[in-house]
Amino acid sequence: MPPKKSLQVLASAAGANMTHRTNSPIWRQLARLPLLDWYVARRESAYAERQCRLLLEIYEHFRSEHPELGSDELYARIVEHGLDCDSTTARSIVLEADRSFAQWPTERDVTFRDVVVFLLLNQLLPAHSKTLGVQANVTAIVAAAIPLRL
Repeated sequence: MPPKKSLQVLASAAGANMTHRTNSPIWRQLARLPLLDWYVARRESAYAERQCRLLLEIYEHFRSEHPELGSDELYARIVEHGLDCDSTTARSIVLEADRSFAQWPTERDVTFRDVVVFLLLNQLLPAHSKTLGVQANVTAIVAAAIPLRL
């Protein structure tokens, strides 16, 4: 069984830590330093890599336990377990990932990578307020960690 709530715990801890920093006046002053971008990008990359490993572990568990599930339903179950949310919220997250990544510029089926990128960006963006924005290339990190066939 994958670690229960580990994704949610990591997300809330990292988000709270980053939000606390971005709200401080010192952090806003430091945000002007070029070296800070590198540091923030490295921290975000490490966080994204950990999240990818956790989500992949949850994916493998649910795929082996429920081989009959279609991709959208499987992704919803993974989100539901990983974020400890209800099934309606999980389905809406998968639908939003589909709208964000799988319908433009060409329409295609949503992939597990799409869902993971959507989750990570929605966890990282609020932590930065208006100061930095997401510095890591989340799409490239997810592409390196999550196989395309999933």
